[in-house]
Amino acid sequence: MSRIGRYLSTAAVAITAMAVPATASNAAASAGTSTSSTVTTPAAVSGLGLKGVTSARDGGIYYAFQNATGDNYTIVKQKADKSFDSTFAGTGSAAVAGVPLASQNRRILLTSDLNGKWWAVSTFGTSSGTAAVVSTGTATSATVTSATFTAATLGAKCAAAYPTSTATGWFIQNVNIGIARSGAWLTMLCTATNTVEPSNGSAIVALKSDLTFNSAITPIGTSAAHGSSATCVGSSSFVTDPTGASDSPEIWVFRVEHTNKSNNLCQVFSATAASITGYDVLRISSNGTVTRTAIASGGDAVDAQYSGRLDPGGRLVLAGTSTADPTKLLVARVKTDGTLDTTIGTAGFKTLSIGAVPAGATSVRANVNGLVTSSDTVYLSIMLTDQPVNSFSCQSTNPITWGWRAAMVSLTDGFETTFGTAGVGSRVTAQIPEGNMCNGFTSGASSVAADGTPRIISATTTGFALHEWAKLAGATGGTDGGTGTGGYTKDTGGAPSLGESAAPAAVSTVLAKLPVKTSLNSAYKVQTAAKAKTFRLATITPATCIGTATHVIAVAKGTCTVQVRAADGSVVRTLRSTIAAKGGTSGSSVEAVTLTFKAASTKITAAHEAVLAGLASKVAGASATVVVGYAASLTDNKAGNEFIARNRAKNVAAVLAQASPKANVGTVNMGVFVSEAVRKIEASQKNFRRAVVYIIQ
Repeated sequence: MSRIGRYLSTAAVAITAMAVPATASNAAASAGTSTSSTVTTPAAVSGLGLKGVTSARDGGIYYAFQNATGDNYTIVKQKADKSFDSTFAGTGSAAVAGVPLASQNRRILLTSDLNGKWWAVSTFGTSSGTAAVVSTGTATSATVTSATFTAATLGAKCAAAYPTSTATGWFIQNVNIGIARSGAWLTMLCTATNTVEPSNGSAIVALKSDLTFNSAITPIGTSAAHGSSATCVGSSSFVTDPTGASDSPEIWVFRVEHTNKSNNLCQVFSATAASITGYDVLRISSNGTVTRTAIASGGDAVDAQYSGRLDPGGRLVLAGTSTADPTKLLVARVKTDGTLDTTIGTAGFKTLSIGAVPAGATSVRANVNGLVTSSDTVYLSIMLTDQPVNSFSCQSTNPITWGWRAAMVSLTDGFETTFGTAGVGSRVTAQIPEGNMCNGFTSGASSVAADGTPRIISATTTGFALHEWAKLAGATGGTDGGTGTGGYTKDTGGAPSLGESAAPAAVSTVLAKLPVKTSLNSAYKVQTAAKAKTFRLATITPATCIGTATHVIAVAKGTCTVQVRAADGSVVRTLRSTIAAKGGTSGSSVEAVTLTFKAASTKITAAHEAVLAGLASKVAGASATVVVGYAASLTDNKAGNEFIARNRAKNVAAVLAQASPKANVGTVNMGVFVSEAVRKIEASQKNFRRAVVYIIQ
């Protein structure tokens, strides 16, 4: 998960633990109805309890336990059926060495990447701020790689991110982690010391997969101007995309432009509606290039603190409660060029009512915790957290009551009224020790299961609890950082792309034609990468040819038909050719490598990794590489088969992109295109469980 919506200046992490099956049947309840179950810690783990959580790629959940002395923690795994996974790491747990605590409890943030690897950043207080230990491991190996970064080391990265600062020292707080295509990105809050004018801001630092700093990328100060003339710019939402094309943004940062200062420090999280002057979006490429797009405030009390995700079209979707009116929810979508999608609502913002703040609460925060897909719509799954107090003591054990409601929102239609009451699910509560709030227990560990079920794991005064909301009727998939059909995909056609259509340019000037007769095992470039952002190639005859972002690949003899479609799905041109073994016009040569999978599996095995490692140099030197995913059709579960095919392709592409970060690697999801003549028996279907890597010279 990588959990792709991540705050730079605060963390949304809960103490959690291993869950046992719910006491009530969630599937039988009406959509939006909540059920709760007690969470029981596995006997194999002892200590203070869990400090971090993230979803695993197989639908399970990883947890991080801190031990009783606070000097290390243990990763364990819950399976999709909520039972403890005794096979995880070979023994059921993976011990991770840490550093003894100083002045505060350790805070652990977990995430997982597309290859089944988990990543964790553990932070602890020192006299000079926060230091961090970054660790990685897998579901099948107890081997863990760890690297320790002192507060002084991280402070040097803050200085590099803000080279014009007069500070002679930096105090570090809130170190988070996000997954990239070639490693990870650390984010942290940097507060300058020993300077004429105190200042603070967030910084992003690139890590390689071996946990060393990527010296080729200068640390990025996300609170720096980057072209903005605002008094203050504060990072509201930080989102990573580890699977996009090599020329697409790897990081999106949504910023609030404001005038709010306290003791000469810019304070975005206490900004008022009156102090907010607008917003902007920073799009950061894999090499650290920053592109800024300014966005005006929407007005009508829509100034809010936002959380974000990426939708299946690779666009940033945002949700937040109004700063001026906490009974209002604001949603928006940022197009791939960094501008607001103005079809969503007034000036690009849609305002929705979430009702009164619950009794006993002071405010409500909205966090996009995942996406839920149906056959024709992509919904935002939003966790509405009501906060019981405005201030709290980090030393207090006084129990205070927090509440959560799951909401389901379509950007185009607003609340999905068949979910809960007018789109908002029933409220659940838990009492949390006040001091625990200092470790980030503000919204719990919320996510969406692969089947579209919203869930949250919360700490209580006596243990832990898992809360689930019965999923939306018709949901075919969900995502917490990439699991499910609504995750790290790059589909740009059909309902997921509604709202980003644009008047197509003259097609004749931007697209080439296919030769009348083409040569087998050739690729033909029919549009540029820039034009691929406007037009997509839809394969009509997948048995003979494949349309990628920019090329058509001839894979078998016969008739080839590919449609060129605009962002709204309309067909603007049809490309046709006859593919022949001999005598056709030859395009770029293509090498095809097939990787086979077990039934229903999308897991990258050691054998796959060995094959892909041998392709790294070829991929790095290719003009383009595309991975095509397929699935068998022994069942009639179309959505499930498409999900399997899609994830086979993207998991293979992620490995190739990590090995060759600068390579142009894309994916195509073929799903099931087997003709009816092929029997639905194992012998006939087994060869369709594959992903094919096409390397275009």
